[in-house]
Amino acid sequence: MVHTPLNVVVTGCVTHPDFTCVHRSLTNSYRIVPLAEVEQQLAAEVDLLVVLVDRVAALNPRKVQAWIDANPLVPVMVVLSSLCEGALLRGNPWSGTIPVYWHKWPYCFAKFCWQRSHENVTEWQQPQTALAGDPRLAGLRMIFDPVTHNVIVSCRDKISFAGYADLLSELTPNVIWFEATKKKRNAIPNEAMNAPHALLIDADGWDENLAPRLRAFHNDFPLAPKILVVGIFRSDLESRTTPFGVNQILSKPLIDGELTWALNISLADYSSA
Repeated sequence: MVHTPLNVVVTGCVTHPDFTCVHRSLTNSYRIVPLAEVEQQLAAEVDLLVVLVDRVAALNPRKVQAWIDANPLVPVMVVLSSLCEGALLRGNPWSGTIPVYWHKWPYCFAKFCWQRSHENVTEWQQPQTALAGDPRLAGLRMIFDPVTHNVIVSCRDKISFAGYADLLSELTPNVIWFEATKKKRNAIPNEAMNAPHALLIDADGWDENLAPRLRAFHNDFPLAPKILVVGIFRSDLESRTTPFGVNQILSKPLIDGELTWALNISLADYSSA
């Protein structure tokens, strides 16, 4: 959880269950206002405007553009519910914003806070013409110290493993493949058992095969941090996987830096436990 004295204004569909993660992250440091009162609120000093969107048609692009035109220095983060999945395939209707799906909120908000504290500017405050590959954004990437932990990656094939190993390479070179179809811990190399470790489990989503995999890992590595990466994110995943010791749940496609962030905070929580 990110604790920060930010002055945050939240508007939109604040009661939708998908947005529980937003309220949880912000703790008590935010104000909820109706859409009709946003412009008035932005006249005061605001560090972040969060717009919760349960369906694309609920947020008029002209309204968002008017907010940005009148307050160009206020970052606007549009958070989309599960009903909006796939909506951005047709393009971003809210020019000047970087929309965030609800299950990407924890990382994006953590990144926003990190960028603001380290660079005093965020990617949510870039010119409307800025692109994802813009060199001006390069300095806004979250940076973590390397770790000595082994990371055991449970996935189907070596191609997927190579992708995860590459994503984790800046944090640790000690990444070990554990084929998803294997059930026994003795399939893991001995060197992985003689050092602190974390687990990354790749899966399509919740199904009859995932529960036994998680249970086996939890039995063999009850204290190790566990990160679950899924192709399909559902709101009940947290309650289903918490009993198996899963610390973080990420969804594909991963945002640049998201996996290293998740591993870093999982290891930090593990070390402080």
